[in-house]
Amino acid sequence: MGNVTWLADALRAEGLRTIEHDGWRTRGHGAFRDIRGVMAHHTAGGTPNDWRVVLEGRPDLPGPLSNLVLEKDGTFRVIAAGVCWHAGRGNWPGWPANNANFHVLGIEAVSSGRPDSQGRYDWTVEQLDAYARGCAVLVVQAGFPVRNVVGHKEYSAEGKIDPAGFDMDVFRAEVGRIVERIRAGIPASDQSVFPLPSGYYFGPLDGPDESISGQHPSEWPLWRAGLRHWQESVGVPVTGAWDEATAVAARAVQQANGWEPTGLIGPGTWAAGLREGLPAQPAPMPPVPAPTLPEPPAPPDGAALPAGWRRFLERGWRSLRDAPRWVLDRMGRR
Repeated sequence: MGNVTWLADALRAEGLRTIEHDGWRTRGHGAFRDIRGVMAHHTAGGTPNDWRVVLEGRPDLPGPLSNLVLEKDGTFRVIAAGVCWHAGRGNWPGWPANNANFHVLGIEAVSSGRPDSQGRYDWTVEQLDAYARGCAVLVVQAGFPVRNVVGHKEYSAEGKIDPAGFDMDVFRAEVGRIVERIRAGIPASDQSVFPLPSGYYFGPLDGPDESISGQHPSEWPLWRAGLRHWQESVGVPVTGAWDEATAVAARAVQQANGWEPTGLIGPGTWAAGLREGLPAQPAPMPPVPAPTLPEPPAPPDGAALPAGWRRFLERGWRSLRDAPRWVLDRMGRR
């Protein structure tokens, strides 16, 4: 198999910022036997100098410790093209037990791995975007399946927790979406691409796992950014959450295209909203004036009707005059 000297070029082709460290093409603890996947880590430091430890190693473990380091601003540092000591003891289907290093690439992303007082981790949006895109690049270039994008915590028999704060199933779904885009030859800058994985849609919080509301903490943060883009395009409040205004806009787009007005945003509604915006609202129907009837004829000059007959005739004419208005009221056409 040899060294993966294509790393830097492949990342740049996806538009990812890349720093090449001198000697990386020949650096490593030997050559890979084959590439079966990539393992996602966090550095547990969270400082601008974490990459030095990955490159140089620790007193108990010589470097390089990973092929790539991902900085908080989304920049990849290319550390080594050969085998790195990152996997440790553990197992994953299709990988040799306790010996994944010779078959698996490693990415160390800069993070403390500790939540703050509100349970939030120190990942940045730029970093998360680059993490998923970088893993997708490796899937496409090395040819392994998306299911072999694995968190250290999923593989490890040593109690590892990295990458902390990640739902790896959600992460793999996002990587899979990007893999499809890359294989279709669509650049990352094309905002018309539906931002959710296949089978997912924007919908209510209490929906199934595939219903992305923009409100659940496990949802990939970049999905909320996609929903904000759609909201801005159709002219509704930009909240990043599937709310009533967004559902109303989605139903309007669906009705204009002859689709069932569910209010859920899938690929079709997404594309139609970006392409056409909200359909023009029909002008309100002008009020229909009630027909008027002539006043009752006056009695001949000099003639006089008895008071009872006069009241009877006036009530009759009023009833005839008001009947059309009553009918229109009942029809809701006021």
